[in-house]
Amino acid sequence: MGSAEPSGSQARSSPPFDTDEAVRLLADLIRVPTVNPPGSDLPGAELLALELERRGLEPELTEIAPGQANVTARIRGRGDAPALLFNGHIDVVPPGEVPWRHAPFGAQIEDGKLYGRGAADMKSGLAAMLIAFDRVSRTAARAGELRGDLIFSAVCDEEIGAAGARRMVADGLTQGVGAVVIGEPTGFNAYIAQKGLCWLELETVGSTAHGSMPHLGRNAIVDMHAVLAEVLRIQLKEGSNPGHGRTTLNIGTIHGGVGPNVVPDLCRASLDFRLPPGVAEADLMEQVRTAAERAQKKVPGMRVDIRPTASRVAVATPAQDPIVGLVLRVCEEKLGRRQGPLPTPGFATDASALCSDPVIPFVIIGPGREELAHKPDEYVEIGDYLSAIDFYTELALRYLEGGPR
Repeated sequence: MGSAEPSGSQARSSPPFDTDEAVRLLADLIRVPTVNPPGSDLPGAELLALELERRGLEPELTEIAPGQANVTARIRGRGDAPALLFNGHIDVVPPGEVPWRHAPFGAQIEDGKLYGRGAADMKSGLAAMLIAFDRVSRTAARAGELRGDLIFSAVCDEEIGAAGARRMVADGLTQGVGAVVIGEPTGFNAYIAQKGLCWLELETVGSTAHGSMPHLGRNAIVDMHAVLAEVLRIQLKEGSNPGHGRTTLNIGTIHGGVGPNVVPDLCRASLDFRLPPGVAEADLMEQVRTAAERAQKKVPGMRVDIRPTASRVAVATPAQDPIVGLVLRVCEEKLGRRQGPLPTPGFATDASALCSDPVIPFVIIGPGREELAHKPDEYVEIGDYLSAIDFYTELALRYLEGGPR
C-alpha cells in the first residue's frame, strides 16, 4: 500500500500517512474482542492508549467500571475558538449464534474488505479518527495554528448504557466544545438527527399448576399476550419534524415458562421504542400504562409491572449550523459526494449523552455501511476506511484553523 497523499484545496495542511500502518491498527483493534455485554472494553482502550502514546499524543485512560474504560487525548489550540470533539465507541455487540464465513475476531482481508465484528460498527471510524488526530498533531498544532482544541475520545458501553459518554460529560470533557463528530458507520452520509431510545420490560405474574389442569393456575404467558395486544394498538406519535420519522416499536424478547407440562407463573417481554425529536418519553410511558390498564380490565385479576431499563433522549442539529455546512463541503471536496443532511435511519448514538445537556451541534458520519452493523461477516471497505482518515483530517484542520465557514 505505502503512503496516501491528500488532495484538494487544503492538501498543503495534511501530511501523508502510512496506509499499511493504518490497516494494521484497525486489524489489531478488531482482534481484541471488546464484547458488550458483558462489557470488556478495557483491552481495547489499553490498545488505543498505547497507540496514542507511541505517537507521542499523551492519552488519558479512565476506568469507568471493572473491564470498561475510556481513552481521551487533546491537542491544544490557542483558545480563540471552541474545541472540536472526535468521538467513537470501543465496544461491539456479540458475534451471535449464526456461523460466520470469516472469524469474528480474525480481521481477515479479502477482496479489499476487512472482516470482523466492529469493522463497520465502529472500529474503522474510531481508528480513522485516531490517525487523523495524529496527522493534525504533526502539522498545524505544533505551529500554533489551531484556534481551538481537537479532542479524541474513545468511549465504552455505547451499545448498552452509554456509561462512557455520560462519564465524559460528568468529568467536564465536553465543556468548551463547539461541535462533535461521531464516526459511526453511515456510508459517509451526514446524519444530524437521531431518535431517542426507551427500553421497557413488561412482567406478568400468574400462578403455577400442572399443565393438565390449567384451570388451577394462572398462565402468565396468556396474560402477557393480552398486554402486548393492547400495546400494539397504541397510536405512536410523530415528532416535531415529520422528516425525522415516527415513533417505532420492536418487541425484542419474550421469556416465560419452564416446560409444556407446567402452567407458567412468570413472563417477561422487552420493548424497544425509538422516539424522534419532539416526542416526550413521559408521554410514551403514559400510553404504555394506559394500554396495560386496558388489558387488566379485559382480563380481570391480571398483574402486570412496567420497568424502564434504558433511555436516551432524541437530539438534532439544525441543518443551517456551520458544522453541518462544513461537513458537507468537505464531503464533496474530499469524497466527491454531494448530499444534504439526513436523520439516522433510526439508530441511536452517544450524541444523546454528549450533545443534549448542554446542547452541542453534532454530525454523525463515518466509513462502513450501517446495514452491516450487528450482522455476521461484518466488514469495511479498506478504501473507505483510508478515505475516512483523509476526510477527518481535513475536517479538523478546516474547523480549527479558521472555524466552520
